Amino acid sequence: MSDSQFVIPVHGAESIADYAPGGLHPVHIGDKFCDGRYTVVNKLGHGRSSTIWHILDSQTNTYAALKIAASARSSTARREIAVQQHLEARFDAADLGSKYVVRMLDHFVHEGPNGHHQCIVEEALGPSLAADNSCFTDGRPVLDAVHSMAAQLVLGLRYLHKRGVVHGDPHLANILLCIPETEAGSNHQRLMRSPPNKAFHGAPPSPHRPDYLVVGLDARMHEDTYRALFRSNPQIKLCDFGDSYFPGMANPPRVLVAPQLYRPPEALLLEQILPSVRTDVWALAVLLHCLASGGAAPFAFTVDECLAGMAHHLGHFSPILWRMWPNRDKFFDRNGQLRLDLDEEDDMYVPPTLLGTRVDTIMPVDGAEREAF
Repeated sequence: MSDSQFVIPVHGAESIADYAPGGLHPVHIGDKFCDGRYTVVNKLGHGRSSTIWHILDSQTNTYAALKIAASARSSTARREIAVQQHLEARFDAADLGSKYVVRMLDHFVHEGPNGHHQCIVEEALGPSLAADNSCFTDGRPVLDAVHSMAAQLVLGLRYLHKRGVVHGDPHLANILLCIPETEAGSNHQRLMRSPPNKAFHGAPPSPHRPDYLVVGLDARMHEDTYRALFRSNPQIKLCDFGDSYFPGMANPPRVLVAPQLYRPPEALLLEQILPSVRTDVWALAVLLHCLASGGAAPFAFTVDECLAGMAHHLGHFSPILWRMWPNRDKFFDRNGQLRLDLDEEDDMYVPPTLLGTRVDTIMPVDGAEREAF
């Protein structure tokens, strides 16, 4: 009987199957890293190939985030470290955009039962914008928060580009909320220092996996707490530079890995396309739409539906790209007009409204807000 027959999926945690030689490093609350300097106190989250932990730094007596990459993903983690070092060498506090990009505090290598793991210590931040749409009340965005976060995104991405860094993968999960400190630090204590939520995974004991999984911050935070964050002049930061690069760096990413929804048409039609400032800006536009529309995606989720939505709302692609789209005739007639005879039962059906229906609830940005943008 295989181990997988015992496994109990844990909502808000990584899969226990990711813990194996070459995979994730097993972590328990109270574990220490870097010769005892960092102590794990809670779980912040996990990504495609890493776990992120809330840690206490004994040297500074402050809290931080520890990102531990899977052993087999060391090259990606080293790329992230190189990008962070590049940014740190060019850090400019006078540039407003610097406030909206996460900073690396330390990095080291940890050896464990599953291999050698690249570890990155960063500022401790809160939940991602992908965690919940609770910034929206009754389907309508909190306008002040949306305008503020949109401006921060633009400034943060501009800060990277001015320093020659292409992010490569800006989407909601890679944008984190900052946790504001009050006079008594109550927000930070309540949100970040709450007791760890341990969950039994059901797999037999093994030195390659932890005794339990820990639920991340996104999953354990109450909806009302999210709303409070969005109403308290929210500040956000761009994070996760594993798919980023700068000119001349070793081992740059070989292909755009952004989620399908955030890719421009050429990235959906061509087999391989490198991340660039242009793909970053396209993804930024999608992000701004998601914020402005109350979380609604600007395009549907299949490749053909995405392409149809782009062509219908933004105009046809270049002739070369248009000819590369094999299913265009299923959506558009010979005159390039959207077909009106599409059947909802057809696999190629395009929803009548491909853009978010709530985008018209946003008031125009003017005055001081326009200047901020």
